[in-house]
Amino acid sequence: MAYLALQAAWNSNSGIGVDTHVFRIAHRLGWANTRSNTPELVRTDLESWLPKDEWPVINKLLVGLGQTVCTAKKPQCDVCPVGKLCPSSSLSF
Repeated sequence: MAYLALQAAWNSNSGIGVDTHVFRIAHRLGWANTRSNTPELVRTDLESWLPKDEWPVINKLLVGLGQTVCTAKKPQCDVCPVGKLCPSSSLSF
């Protein structure tokens, strides 16, 4: 969470903060390697392909999605903005 503090307090874009929501959603979307089983490994996966100028916003976006729609216990794929594109979605294609 140090990356979030650096972004918020000092406007320093040094990395992506990975909490439980970002960890879960990065895996559900296929954005993290299936072998990436720690927040640090997911962070390096995300940073390897996301443009650096997007790093400050990705945590907020994924945490919000994970708290409201793509929850751990009951994902709501039918109202998810990326539900039809998500490889983990329960929507039929």
